[in-house]
Amino acid sequence: LTQQYNQLSLQLDILSPEIALDKGQLKSYNQQLISISEDLRKNKDLLKLNKLGADIEMPIANSTCPLCKNTIDNSLLPDGIEETPMQLEENINYLEAQHKMIEVYIEGQKKYIQEKENQVRLMQDKSLEIRQNIRALKRELISDERLPSEVEIERRLSLRNKINFYIKLIDDFNNLKSDIIDLSKEWTILIGREKNLPSDFYSTEDRKKISDLESSFLYLLGKFNYSSQSGERIRISMDKYLPVVETKIGDDKIKQYDIKYDSSGSDFVRAIWAYTCALKRVSDTHDTNHPRLLMLDEPQQQSASINDFRTLLTELSGYKNCQVLVFASFNNSDEDYTNSTRGLQFSLNKIDGKIVKPQ
Repeated sequence: LTQQYNQLSLQLDILSPEIALDKGQLKSYNQQLISISEDLRKNKDLLKLNKLGADIEMPIANSTCPLCKNTIDNSLLPDGIEETPMQLEENINYLEAQHKMIEVYIEGQKKYIQEKENQVRLMQDKSLEIRQNIRALKRELISDERLPSEVEIERRLSLRNKINFYIKLIDDFNNLKSDIIDLSKEWTILIGREKNLPSDFYSTEDRKKISDLESSFLYLLGKFNYSSQSGERIRISMDKYLPVVETKIGDDKIKQYDIKYDSSGSDFVRAIWAYTCALKRVSDTHDTNHPRLLMLDEPQQQSASINDFRTLLTELSGYKNCQVLVFASFNNSDEDYTNSTRGLQFSLNKIDGKIVKPQ
């Protein structure tokens, strides 16, 4: 036993420094990964800026001096050095490969450290058990021979504890096995139900509604003189059913963002007009849940022109099967009111003074 204990102690003395060195190496890998990730982010940002610059035809984005029209060298090396530096795309590919390689190193190092730590724990448990046996044997050598062997008693107790542990482990395993069988049956049922679902989330009628909504929206944008974006890039999102702008940035995938981020203040107001009216138009040709009620509170915001505002009021006045309430101050100008409403059929409720005021 003493020899086994000494051998285990020696192995522990060898493994402990190795684990410390491995953890130091892991820390170094993590630092390298952070550095590479930062370089990769900067290069991707630069590539994105270059591509955006190329989209708006900036000479400098194409490595051309806007003044002398000479080619701009991307390298800071002296002219006499003939080495050709990597381009942005090559840098990104190289850094991505380095990033993946370091990640593999980190995963391998973590697994290696975990294995050694598990080995150390097993050795420590075994070492503790041997020490206890050695102490028990020493006590037994000086104890009364007529008494039961303490070592034998401890061994039997240890065996009983192990038996109880494994019995409980088997019971837990059987319970988990039963749960897995139940989950498997439930999964089979769900798979069957999934197969019965339609392959397309949208019905033909749904797609027709969204298509008509988009067509009406684009038509009304033009009618209200929206000019911040080309109609070719404007869509109705299939996820949120709201106006979005489609663009390509950095890759070939089409990305969408809210139209408000690429519209001037007055144009965003025009987009709200167009979307509100487009919903009403779609409700006239399709079965929808439109309440047949439109309420616009001060729609002439962000200094939208009188002519465009009159176009909106003309559009609204044509909705005969819908109640439309427009709360407008017309910039507190009787002339604007007259110019905006001339020839339109409507009911006027004029409010003198302020609606909300102290008693």
